[in-house]
Amino acid sequence: MDSNQNIVELKDINFQYSDAQPKIITNVSLEIKKNEFIVISGKSGSGKSTLALILSGFIPHLIGGLFQGEIRYQGINTHSLTLGEISQLVGLVQQDPENQIVTSKVIEEIAFGPENLNLEKKEITERIDFALSATNLKELIKRGTNELSGGEKQRVALASILAMGGSVLVLDEPTSYLDMVNRSQVLKTLQKLHQQKKMTIIVIDHQPDIYKDLLTRLIVLDKGMLTGNYTKGEIDYSLFQIPQESLSDIKKLSVSNEGIKVLTTEKYNVFIKNKKILSHISSKFNAGLIYGIIGANGSGKTTFALSLLNLLKTNGNVMMFGKNSTKNPAYDLARKCGLIFQNPNHQIFDQTVEKEILFAPTNFHLVTEDNLKKINHLLTDANLHQYKEHPPFGLSFGEKRRLTVISVDVYSPSILIMDEPFIGQDRENFEFILKILRERKVKGLTSIIISHRKELLSLVDRFFVFEKGNLIGEGTSEELLPIFERNQLFPLSSEV
Repeated sequence: MDSNQNIVELKDINFQYSDAQPKIITNVSLEIKKNEFIVISGKSGSGKSTLALILSGFIPHLIGGLFQGEIRYQGINTHSLTLGEISQLVGLVQQDPENQIVTSKVIEEIAFGPENLNLEKKEITERIDFALSATNLKELIKRGTNELSGGEKQRVALASILAMGGSVLVLDEPTSYLDMVNRSQVLKTLQKLHQQKKMTIIVIDHQPDIYKDLLTRLIVLDKGMLTGNYTKGEIDYSLFQIPQESLSDIKKLSVSNEGIKVLTTEKYNVFIKNKKILSHISSKFNAGLIYGIIGANGSGKTTFALSLLNLLKTNGNVMMFGKNSTKNPAYDLARKCGLIFQNPNHQIFDQTVEKEILFAPTNFHLVTEDNLKKINHLLTDANLHQYKEHPPFGLSFGEKRRLTVISVDVYSPSILIMDEPFIGQDRENFEFILKILRERKVKGLTSIIISHRKELLSLVDRFFVFEKGNLIGEGTSEELLPIFERNQLFPLSSEV
């Protein structure tokens, strides 16, 4: 194919999921040439993930709705192709990796696509080896997919698509769950695919600066419409970054009740299926501070968060507000210690957005006039008010994340554990979550954030660093800088 020929063409694309829902994509026309590296960015809920589904053929071939327009791959109208034929041309790594994992073992998941193409055994083996190497997964090939962390699942999803061997790769927030080591590995893999294998790469991401050394063009989407189309030299990355003062102003806030212990663990062990995951964790959390729990993918961060609400088997001591909490049921602890799950799809229970926010206050008998006013304010601030009567699962991934944040924050738990709260958030909505953290700190409430985002360095008061199930460091960012650098926990140097 001529390098100047369009490998993908969208012409006058319009899409809505049903008559009752608003249009998600409006009059989008886009030409993508072979071997381009394109990043598509824009506000949360602007239609980016839906556009990824269109680019990969899932819409209209698999997902129903009202579709208008024309999609062409290498000049061929996709109406004449099956989804199976499209999947050999273009692969999609979805924003939520759990949505596309279909087998119980890592090796089976990566082999699944090539085997269904009826390829020769030798070629299947070669594709699997390439995908494992490209995503740094060789040590996990015997693991069950349900045993993996969010970041590990994200790498498995990418590996399974790489094994399909298409010429176009569409990735929706591909590094959102990844630690810095694996992010760097994925970026190097994308660079290799783009430069050496001449693949066309299309990335959906709120942080285009991650790809600044790789991208050739930035596309901006707003309310389902294409509003920006920039070449490499025209991009102002500062428009997508969180202002330093928004972070440091929160860190500078003084805390009147800082010395009061609200949560401690001592010689604390956590087990999954009788396998010890965390060993001898001794930690202390004080009132009013913002804590960061960090570490590589699979180091035990999410396991620690789940265990504090007795959702996993443990032994050792946990004191919450001066009382041993290891025998309390999770629903009893949740009133004072709220948990926002890593995947928002695991934490949605009710039929409308408003009912979802009322779910916890209702069960805790905390529905008051003040709470109802707070709900309306939170809905507006979170840009969710227009969806008040909508089903939560109809929201975008980023919108679902904000919904789960406010559904816990609404009852002001004394301790709030937030597992990857910034995933899927544009700059405006990132700052909305910062506003919640600010208000909690002013009230003397404790917040615990699990995240790989570099912004934590300027936001968090104290860190806990996990490595392979052990707690290897506790302190301020200044005190822990040698550990951060040694373990490459934050992007302290060039991404690629």
